[in-house]
Amino acid sequence: MGPVVAPYVIDTPEHLKMTAELIRKYPDRFIYGSDQAATADWNVVTNSYDVWEPLWRELGPALTQHVLKDNYVRIFDQSKRNMRAWERAHPQKIE
Repeated sequence: MGPVVAPYVIDTPEHLKMTAELIRKYPDRFIYGSDQAATADWNVVTNSYDVWEPLWRELGPALTQHVLKDNYVRIFDQSKRNMRAWERAHPQKIE
Protein backbone atom coordinates (compact mmCIF):
# COMPACT_ATOMS: atom_id res chain seq x y z
CA MET A 1 0.00 0.00 0.00
CA GLY A 2 1.39 3.41 -0.94
CA PRO A 3 1.02 6.76 0.78
CA VAL A 4 -2.56 7.79 1.48
CA VAL A 5 -2.41 11.45 2.53
CA ALA A 6 0.85 12.73 1.04
CA PRO A 7 -0.30 12.66 -2.59
CA TYR A 8 -2.98 15.24 -1.78
CA VAL A 9 -0.64 17.49 0.21
CA ILE A 10 2.49 17.59 -1.92
CA ASP A 11 0.98 17.03 -5.37
CA THR A 12 1.35 20.68 -6.43
CA PRO A 13 3.52 23.59 -5.28
CA GLU A 14 0.34 25.40 -4.21
CA HIS A 15 -0.83 22.52 -1.98
CA LEU A 16 2.65 22.20 -0.51
CA LYS A 17 2.76 25.92 0.28
CA MET A 18 -0.76 25.87 1.76
CA THR A 19 0.14 22.94 3.99
CA ALA A 20 3.38 24.54 5.16
CA GLU A 21 1.55 27.79 5.93
CA LEU A 22 -1.08 25.92 7.93
CA ILE A 23 1.59 24.12 9.95
CA ARG A 24 3.43 27.41 10.55
CA LYS A 25 0.20 29.00 11.77
CA TYR A 26 -0.67 26.09 14.11
CA PRO A 27 2.66 24.34 14.82
CA ASP A 28 1.46 22.55 17.95
CA ARG A 29 -1.50 20.92 16.19
CA PHE A 30 0.37 18.65 13.80
CA ILE A 31 2.04 15.33 14.41
CA TYR A 32 3.70 13.14 11.82
CA GLY A 33 2.31 9.67 11.44
CA SER A 34 3.25 7.23 8.76
CA ASP A 35 0.70 6.56 6.03
CA GLN A 36 1.71 2.91 6.34
CA ALA A 37 0.06 0.31 8.53
CA ALA A 38 2.14 -1.26 11.29
CA THR A 39 5.10 -3.08 9.82
CA ALA A 40 8.41 -4.55 10.88
CA ASP A 41 9.91 -3.60 7.51
CA TRP A 42 12.09 -0.54 8.14
CA ASN A 43 12.26 0.19 4.39
CA VAL A 44 8.49 0.69 4.31
CA VAL A 45 8.70 3.14 7.21
CA THR A 46 11.63 5.00 5.66
CA ASN A 47 9.90 5.23 2.28
CA SER A 48 6.81 6.69 3.92
CA TYR A 49 8.93 9.36 5.62
CA ASP A 50 10.85 10.10 2.42
CA VAL A 51 7.62 10.79 0.50
CA TRP A 52 7.18 13.87 2.70
CA GLU A 53 10.64 15.29 1.85
CA PRO A 54 9.23 18.30 -0.05
CA LEU A 55 7.25 19.32 3.04
CA TRP A 56 10.23 18.81 5.38
CA ARG A 57 12.35 20.98 3.07
CA GLU A 58 9.65 23.67 2.96
CA LEU A 59 9.25 23.70 6.76
CA GLY A 60 12.95 23.76 7.58
CA PRO A 61 14.74 21.74 10.25
CA ALA A 62 13.31 23.35 13.41
CA LEU A 63 9.65 23.10 12.44
CA THR A 64 10.16 19.65 10.95
CA GLN A 65 11.61 18.51 14.30
CA HIS A 66 8.57 20.02 16.03
CA VAL A 67 6.14 18.06 13.82
CA LEU A 68 8.15 14.84 13.75
CA LYS A 69 9.11 14.53 17.39
CA ASP A 70 8.39 17.42 19.77
CA ASN A 71 4.60 17.40 19.41
CA TYR A 72 4.53 13.62 19.77
CA VAL A 73 6.58 13.73 22.97
CA ARG A 74 4.50 16.58 24.41
CA ILE A 75 1.15 14.94 23.62
CA PHE A 76 2.04 11.47 24.84
CA ASP A 77 3.87 12.67 27.96
CA GLN A 78 0.84 14.78 28.91
CA SER A 79 -1.47 11.87 28.17
CA LYS A 80 0.55 9.65 30.50
CA ARG A 81 0.32 12.25 33.30
CA ASN A 82 -3.43 12.62 32.73
CA MET A 83 -3.93 8.85 32.85
CA ARG A 84 -1.95 8.50 36.09
CA ALA A 85 -3.96 11.35 37.66
CA TRP A 86 -7.20 9.66 36.63
CA GLU A 87 -6.01 6.35 38.09
CA ARG A 88 -5.18 8.03 41.42
CA ALA A 89 -8.61 9.71 41.46
CA HIS A 90 -10.47 6.49 40.55
CA PRO A 91 -8.63 3.54 42.13
CA GLN A 92 -11.85 1.54 42.39
CA LYS A 93 -12.17 1.47 38.60
CA ILE A 94 -8.76 -0.08 37.96
CA GLU A 95 -8.68 -3.85 37.64
